[in-house]
Amino acid sequence: MSQSDPRIDPAGAAVSALFARHLNQDQLARRWSLSARTLERWRSHGKGPCYLRLGGRVAYRLDDIEAFEKAGLRVTGAGVAGDL
Repeated sequence: MSQSDPRIDPAGAAVSALFARHLNQDQLARRWSLSARTLERWRSHGKGPCYLRLGGRVAYRLDDIEAFEKAGLRVTGAGVAGDL
C-alpha cells in the first residue's frame, strides 16, 4: 500500500479529491496569466470568481472559474456591424 492509499490516509484522499475539482490561487493565476497578488487584491475588493477559504487555504471551484470566464466572454464579428 502506498502513502496515497485512502485506507492509510483518508484525509489525504479527501484533500486530493477536493483539489481535483478546484484550483488554488497560484494555479488560477497561471491559468489567467495574472499574478497571485492580483487575485488577492480582487478578493479584498469583492471582485473575481467565488472562492472557498479552507483553513488557511484559498480554493476556486472549477465550475465558478468557468462561469466567471463565460460571463467575461465578449463576442465580436457577426452582428456587430448591424448594431452600429
